[in-house]
Amino acid sequence: MDFFKNISVLIGRLTGSLAGIAAIFYACGYLVARSHLNMLGLFGLFDFPRERYLQEGGKFFTVLAGMVISEMLPLFVLSLYLMTGLFLLGLALVGLCFFLKRRHLPERCLKFFSLLRGSLETKKWLGSACVLFVLGAVENIVCDKMHETKKSGMRREDAGNC
Repeated sequence: MDFFKNISVLIGRLTGSLAGIAAIFYACGYLVARSHLNMLGLFGLFDFPRERYLQEGGKFFTVLAGMVISEMLPLFVLSLYLMTGLFLLGLALVGLCFFLKRRHLPERCLKFFSLLRGSLETKKWLGSACVLFVLGAVENIVCDKMHETKKSGMRREDAGNC
C-alpha cells in the first residue's frame, strides 16, 4: 500500500511540474507572438490557437538555450584549460616543496582551503554573490555580442548613433 502511495505522490509532482512548465511556455509564447505581431503592425487582425503559444514559448527557450550555450562554450573550454594549468602548477609546487623538504607550505595551503570551505558554509550569501557575478558576466558578454551584431548590420553612418 505504501508503494502505491509513493507512486501517486510522484505522479502528482510530475503533473504539477509539467503544468508549471506549460504555463511558463504559454506566457512566454504569448508575449513573443504578440511582440512579433506588434512589430509588424498586425496585432489584432487574427488569432492564434493556444497550442501555437506553447510552440512559440518552446522555440523561444530552445533558441535562448542555444544562444547561451554557443556563447558560453568557449568560456567553459578556456576555464577548463585555466583550471588544468592551475592544478598542474599547484601539483608541481607541492612536489617541489616535498623535494626541497619544505613541508609546512602544503599544510598551510590545506589550512587555507579548509578556512575557505568553512566560510562558504557559514556565509551562504558568498556563494550567491559568486553566482550573481557569473550571471552578470554572462549577460555582459551576450549583450556585447548582440550590440556588435546590431552594429555590423547597420550602415556606417548609422553605427555611431547606437
